[in-house]
Amino acid sequence: MIIPRVTGFICSLSGEGQLMINIVVVGATLSYALQSMSDLLLKRNFADLHRPYNAPGGQRLHTSH
Repeated sequence: MIIPRVTGFICSLSGEGQLMINIVVVGATLSYALQSMSDLLLKRNFADLHRPYNAPGGQRLHTSH
């Protein structure tokens, strides 16, 4: 948590507002991509695990080993 804050502070001092926006967009994109990949891996590797909530269309992701 310290590294993004320091990077953002340095960018704000240098007047590189566009760089800050690019960092945020890349970070958000990576976050969503990793969340999607982890969801698919969990559903594939632990298909029979009890889940209190099922996502709509979740049965299409179910694969048998």
